[in-house]
Parts: sequence; C-alpha cells; structure tokens
Amino acid sequence: MKKQILIGLVFLSSILSVNAQNWSGSTPGKIYYNSGNVGIGEVNPDQKLNVTQSDDIVTANQYRFPLKLVLNDNIGGLWQGTGVGMKFHLNASDANFDTAEIVSIAKTAGVSNGDLAFRTAKAGILSTQLTIDSEGKVGIGEVNPDQKLNITQTEDILTANQYRFPLKLVLNDNAGGLWQGTGVGMKFHINAADANFDTAEIISIAKTAGASNGDLAFKTAKAGVLSTQLTINSDGKVGIGTDTPAYKLDVEGTIRASEVKVCMQGTCVPDFVFKKHYKLMSLNELEKFVTTQQHLPEIAPEKEMIENGLNVKEFQMKLLQKMEEMTLYIIEQNKKNENQEQELKILKAKIKKLESHKK
Repeated sequence: MKKQILIGLVFLSSILSVNAQNWSGSTPGKIYYNSGNVGIGEVNPDQKLNVTQSDDIVTANQYRFPLKLVLNDNIGGLWQGTGVGMKFHLNASDANFDTAEIVSIAKTAGVSNGDLAFRTAKAGILSTQLTIDSEGKVGIGEVNPDQKLNITQTEDILTANQYRFPLKLVLNDNAGGLWQGTGVGMKFHINAADANFDTAEIISIAKTAGASNGDLAFKTAKAGVLSTQLTINSDGKVGIGTDTPAYKLDVEGTIRASEVKVCMQGTCVPDFVFKKHYKLMSLNELEKFVTTQQHLPEIAPEKEMIENGLNVKEFQMKLLQKMEEMTLYIIEQNKKNENQEQELKILKAKIKKLESHKK
C-alpha cells in the first residue's frame, strides 16, 4: 500500500512539473497547469488563474461569461442582504486583512434582484465606495442611490472654511497646455430621441492659453441653439446676457426688483448744501448757466450720458443735491414773499390813513 502511494505521488509530481499539462485528459479547453499558474480554457496561463472562453462565432449582442460565481442557499431562496462576490487580499500574513471586495447583494429576499457593490478597505475596515443597484442607479459614496448618479462625500469633522468636492471634472491636453476657449463641463439633455438636442450646459472655459484662469459659463437652449445666459469670470465679475462682464454685476437687459438697497458707505451725501458756508448759485447765475449749457450745473449733459452710461448712486446724490439747493431757493423766495407781503400791508395802511384824512 505504501509502495502504491509513493508511486502515485511520484507520478503526480511528474505531471505537475511538465509545462502546460492537462489535468483533465487530452480534450482541449480543460484545466491546465503551468509553473504554478492554473489555466481554465488557457493552455499557457501566465497568472495564478487564467479563465478563457473561446467561441467560434459570437454575433452582435451576444455575451460570454468565462467566470460565474454562484451562491446556493439550501433552503431554496436567498435572504435579503446575502450575496456572492470576489475578495482582494494583499497581506498574506493576516488572513483577516481583506483590501477590497466586489459583491453582488440580494436586494429582495427570494427575488432575482441584486445590487453590485464595490468595497475598499481603510485601516482594515471595508466600506462600500460604489454601488450599482438593480434599477441601474449608481451611487458613489452612497449605498442607496435614488437617482441615476448619486455622489455623496462624508466627512467626520469639517471645520470653518473647509471645502469638499464630491465631483471633479478634468480635461487633459496632451500638448501640455489648454488653448484659450477650450473647456470642460456638464451637459443636460432632455430629449433622448435626439442625440444632438442638448438643453443646457455648465462649462469651465480657459480664459488664457496655458494659464490657470477660467470663466464659468451657464448656457441654455432656445429652438435647439445653446447660448450663454450667465458668466462668472476669473475676476469674480458676473455677466447676465453678456459673456464679457466689465463690472461686478454686468446685465445686458432689463432688471426688475421689488427693492434695491444701495450701500452708501464712502459716499458723499450732499447735506453739505445746508451748511452755512455753502455758496448757493444765485438764480440769475443759474438762469444764465442753463440758458447757455442746456443742462443743470454738475449734471452730465445728454451726450456724455449716452456715451458713458449713468452711475445711478452718483446720479441720485447729484439729484438730491439739486433738490436741496432748490429747497434753499424756495426758502429764500418765501422770505422775500413774506417781506413783500409785510411791506404791502404797511403801504395799504398808509393809503387807508391818507384817504381817511381827505374825508
């Protein structure tokens, strides 16, 4: 008996030592052994396990699965949350140290619905990083996605002025630097029947070739034509209706608001008009100025307003100054009127007295 066992071991050793020996007989497509590598359907395996499925003809929309993982439940149906998958292990000295998993998880007990979970390990603890559920919804950092793509970034502690970016879009230029006007962004598409019908875009556009300066453009479509509606440039200027804003807020069009509040800090409010030292232009001087210049003093003429536009805050302060000056003119005129009325009363009294003496 010992002699038979010894002969058997020698025979098995001779088989394993031969390059690409067939463990299952001479029929092609069986299991092969090659210097410590195993091939299933692969005559010369170059990895620990090679699985190859060969088909003479594979037509359109046909699939082949060289590897199939099966979990059989002896009671006839899988429980919700059970699954089957692959483990990845880097530390051979620690049997419990799995570094990653790909798992198909039963979503509903007894029903052929399953999620596909991709897990990685941090500090020895496995957690799901990406999930594809049975409805085709994808979750990155989200195990229960409720949209086609859910991206969730979770941090234990976020202090003041910290930011996180669950999504990052990158465009690499093989030439070493982006050209001016190139960019990267997101497209929004509503009409699935028309591949060219994009309804909106958000794009980061390179402002200067080779430099890290970029504008952010928001585009919408009208009659199938995309056009920029809002731009935030690299200087922090916002343009609505213009993609080249020259001011903090540059609007090409009409603005409607229920209220506008203007900060007056650093503005010269013209209450100085009511100070005693303020020299008010006489009405005769004012008449002469408007007759010759055809506009009020310190107010820009029509041509200048048309060419340069109007600074609303500055213009309002100038109008307030003119109203305050007008108030002074009215007060001065009222005093003259009161004096004239007083003088008129005195004259009337004298006339009346003279008339009474005549009688």
